Amino acid sequence: MTKKNFFRREFNLPQNAIDGLRNAITACDRPVKQLQNEADQLANRLEQRRFPESPENLKKVRDEVKRKLKSGKRDEISDFDKEAFGGKVQEAQQYELRNEVDKIMKKASFNWKPLEITTKEGAGAYSLARLAPNYAEIARCLEEIPEDFQPETVLDYGSGSAAGFWAVNQRWPMAKEVTMVDISDAMTKFAMDSLRKNQTSPDPTGKPFVHDNINFRRHLLPSLNTTYDVVLAHRVLSEIGSSETRLQLIESLWKRTNRFLILIESAQSSAFGGILEARDFLLTQGTTVDYRKLLIDLEEKVMLSPKVVRIVEDYNLSDYEKFVMLKEAIPAGETLPTMLPTA
Repeated sequence: MTKKNFFRREFNLPQNAIDGLRNAITACDRPVKQLQNEADQLANRLEQRRFPESPENLKKVRDEVKRKLKSGKRDEISDFDKEAFGGKVQEAQQYELRNEVDKIMKKASFNWKPLEITTKEGAGAYSLARLAPNYAEIARCLEEIPEDFQPETVLDYGSGSAAGFWAVNQRWPMAKEVTMVDISDAMTKFAMDSLRKNQTSPDPTGKPFVHDNINFRRHLLPSLNTTYDVVLAHRVLSEIGSSETRLQLIESLWKRTNRFLILIESAQSSAFGGILEARDFLLTQGTTVDYRKLLIDLEEKVMLSPKVVRIVEDYNLSDYEKFVMLKEAIPAGETLPTMLPTA
């Protein structure tokens, strides 16, 4: 990477991306000004949106808020004649307390919900709000990949407004195939409209999109035989409320990755924590040996040595220590089976 590129900070949308967005927006049923107003409001909400907290952390926060509220109302509550009013007062107090806790949690942006886009107009508002900044975030990250790397296949998981496609197309215009996966049908249809070639000038190839080989899917292909040189997941983890489900997705994407898995989230510290969680998961699972498979494979090949068995059965060693020692202990040419491909 050149010094000039290293200090580059502006990543502007390509003109054909702007033209495509304009064409898709004008096909919406609402006036452009109304869509822009909705986009501005959505951009503000997304800017303040937090990364989903774990249920354990949410419970801790709620308990702390509840404790402080109870402490502040202790004198007020003691004025009630509990013998006269019985459980009704306590029930009313608990109801009021829950409402106050909910209001505080909501104000502090703890009321996380996944982003749902179900209409063409909703997709248009989202694209107006996020296409340019999403493109800039992805384009900046792609600059970190070595300049001599040229992928043939790219998977954009959670492709949304097609910002990932435009960034990939600018960085690697010779990529042979781009697969875009998004669960929202409305978002995918809007992205398809924005990626259509200019209809005013006939195209001799007869292909409708600005790239000759774009695939649109709602879900990943079930088979792990289809892999990609680059797998991109931009602001996808923040749409999944469960840590377990996030890691399942990371595992699925990693198994489909030939060279680079690119995870991008917002600049919030909690979102960075989500990236670290994914990174630690890949590094840990990639150095955790599948001991059962290792022993069976070596035994079938009559290569199982007492040294390998001793290492596997030594419970004083960590998984990583066993990984390092077993790599040296297994016969040359054999591959050490791990829970995930080693990162």
